[in-house]
Amino acid sequence: MNARRKSRDSLFSRIDSTEGPAPHPHVARPSFEGEADSSDTEYVSDRPRAHAPEASPAAAEEDYSLPPPTDNSLPIPVAFRVTLLNIAEVKTKEQTGVLRCGFVFYWNDRRLAGWTSASLPASLWGPEMNLQHTRGPVAVEYEQFALIHAPTGRLKRIINYEATVGCPMDLRSFPFDYQTWVVDFITISHWRLLDERHHGSLPSGQSYRLFPVLHEKEGALLHVFFHGRIDEWYWLRWTVSTEEHRNIAGFVASNVKLTFVLQRRFFFYVYKVVVPLSFMSTACFLVHVLPIDAVEARLNSIFTLFIAAVMMIYVIADALPRVDHLLKSDISIFMTLSILIWLGIESWGVHSLSSLLHSPESARHVDLVFGVSLLLFNLTFDRTQAGKRL
Repeated sequence: MNARRKSRDSLFSRIDSTEGPAPHPHVARPSFEGEADSSDTEYVSDRPRAHAPEASPAAAEEDYSLPPPTDNSLPIPVAFRVTLLNIAEVKTKEQTGVLRCGFVFYWNDRRLAGWTSASLPASLWGPEMNLQHTRGPVAVEYEQFALIHAPTGRLKRIINYEATVGCPMDLRSFPFDYQTWVVDFITISHWRLLDERHHGSLPSGQSYRLFPVLHEKEGALLHVFFHGRIDEWYWLRWTVSTEEHRNIAGFVASNVKLTFVLQRRFFFYVYKVVVPLSFMSTACFLVHVLPIDAVEARLNSIFTLFIAAVMMIYVIADALPRVDHLLKSDISIFMTLSILIWLGIESWGVHSLSSLLHSPESARHVDLVFGVSLLLFNLTFDRTQAGKRL
């Protein structure tokens, strides 16, 4: 038996020698912290089964569908790293993001120590994870399952995930907002065989534990394989954290959370919303140029601006989800509407005052005082809102 399992490192050492392009300049170092809340998951997969090559005669002596044995029956230490392949889009109205990323797992299986066959057992056990909070189906690609160090039975598995994932947003500061997108992966000791014929989880206890990669040759914990540009967003940083929680049902849930911090590219909304709204607010005060006895002309101008401000509400609402609070853009629009209503009342009041006192000059002074006061109030309000954005 030992003769058949003579080490062949030159044939079975398959560690990748390249790690792709350099990380994105905004990538931050990871943090590992926290205690997870309890969470339940149901694993469903309809992916076509792949068939591995037939195992060698030596494989018949072991049941490779079981987790590898460990000393003192402790959970198997499984190292992992994350590869970010693409973030296609992050949509505000749908509050979702399209993500493609991969997990690379490393663990030892001493049953394969000194393995000399050209193929691994088809029923070989391996870990996997589930992606949570998805909208629609998850595309899972089992890219690689390889023996990378025959003397120790070191194995490597790569699983890639692509899905639309929920991205709850706080839009109170829209369009000058920052968002934190958390992508959550979970495993309840989930496993899947090499040939993908059987898979499942552990209803009680824990068969393996996850921890970040430690060996340099097995790669960095976080690696980016795309240009890092996301439409409508600046990608500031991302981190990874691990959490573990023992459920009252007896199983242990392990979570790996990828956290992305994003800043909105607000110039589009500045040009389309903020600038037109500012011009509209300024144009409101031009009614004071009209004579105080031209009430009809003043009211027509105010009504036209009022309709334009109302339409701006629908323009913004078309790009945003339905929320139960006012956005900063909504506050600015409602402030403009309030000013227009006040100017309409003021125009009618000043005209009535002029007719009552038979003194157009006095009415004009009153109109000027009201106009300057309202302008100062509007400038103060805009400055306060700008300070809150910062």
